[in-house]
Amino acid sequence: MLLTQQQQQYRTAQHHSGQMAVLFSAYDIQHVQHFAPWLEKHGHLLKSLQLNLNLTGKEWLEAESLIASALQRAKGASSQGLQMQTYRSYPACGGSVLQWLPTYYMRQLELGPRAEYSRWARQLTQLAIHDITTSTAAAKLKWIPAQLQLLQMSLSRIRKCEALPPLKLGHLTKLTELSSSSKPLVLQQGDELPASLVVLRVRDCRASEPLLSLTRLQVLEMSLSTTPADVLLALASGLPQLQEVSLCYGEMADAAAAAAGWSALPLRSLDFRAVEGCVSAATLQQLATLQDLVRLDVYGGTGCCRYAGKFEATPQQLAAVLGQMTGLQELGLRGFELLPEPEPEPQPEVHNALNGLSLEDQSESASLTGEVLPASIAKELSQLSELCVLRTGIRKHAEGFKARLLSLNPRLMVKSSARG
Repeated sequence: MLLTQQQQQYRTAQHHSGQMAVLFSAYDIQHVQHFAPWLEKHGHLLKSLQLNLNLTGKEWLEAESLIASALQRAKGASSQGLQMQTYRSYPACGGSVLQWLPTYYMRQLELGPRAEYSRWARQLTQLAIHDITTSTAAAKLKWIPAQLQLLQMSLSRIRKCEALPPLKLGHLTKLTELSSSSKPLVLQQGDELPASLVVLRVRDCRASEPLLSLTRLQVLEMSLSTTPADVLLALASGLPQLQEVSLCYGEMADAAAAAAGWSALPLRSLDFRAVEGCVSAATLQQLATLQDLVRLDVYGGTGCCRYAGKFEATPQQLAAVLGQMTGLQELGLRGFELLPEPEPEPQPEVHNALNGLSLEDQSESASLTGEVLPASIAKELSQLSELCVLRTGIRKHAEGFKARLLSLNPRLMVKSSARG
């Protein structure tokens, strides 16, 4: 079946959408005038666009207008719209261009030193920042517009590293949610967070001061907590609106140090991930007090995992703890070890329902042949209905022995097979 030229162009466009990387440099406005129609027609094919516009004055403003119009028309002309993931501009184009970038697909944005983005930035309500370096974060975060409501950022502070500059976000007076994911944020003393925060998702919080000013905070999540009990207790008393707390631990020493503060918080979710060390009996007792906990997930690692989670409890003891957590709705237990159940202790001989007793291979002795039987035997005779005496060697005393037994229990049926 032959394709028409129009169908072939359509299928080619469908196949190559969002695949093309374009670098455009212009030293004259005429270059931009020739480029704009091409961008309008083929903009849906672009994966990345870099503009190097060496223009000034009116030519710069005209070039910005031409690029913005071309992107607007390209976005409307294609059924799939623009699929651009990277945009770079040196010097930066202003908001008239930035407003037509596809926010769903965009992953990287680089703007040159002469950016005129203040008007565009004032319209932002949500922002994601990827791979921002800690050492320069303070300077880079100053430009974030104050009206921002949601901020996602990757800013890592690794344990035992040298002192780092404080994080200053207090100017974001309308921010209600701050999250960090791929490189989670670790809060430390001296950091300033917006008092307007309602939701906070970080890796860890090493001091209570950055959080105590968050009087509106309702949701707090720590993805790898080392926060000790005294800090958790301070948060519980200082954050009156707190409704939901989720904590995750990677080392059981950290969990043990925090366990005394769990019950003071509205703890809803608790995770132990590839835990190093043992969940102590004391920590388990703290777990038993968490009656409002909804989710508990213990993953100790399996197979090639370096660590194996361990509980200082037998299966029955762990079951008893879980039985006290009456609010639990979701439970995950994987790759961990429990203590073995103790060997059952020998039970004292209780023969309240005993119907038969056999004395086998007993030697001839005064205790059996005389008038006095061992107390341990005599005690049981009152409950017996039948006694069989085998190979006792007491044939010559059989009648006297039988008489003695019957005197203790008249209903007893005695059978003897005395030989030798």
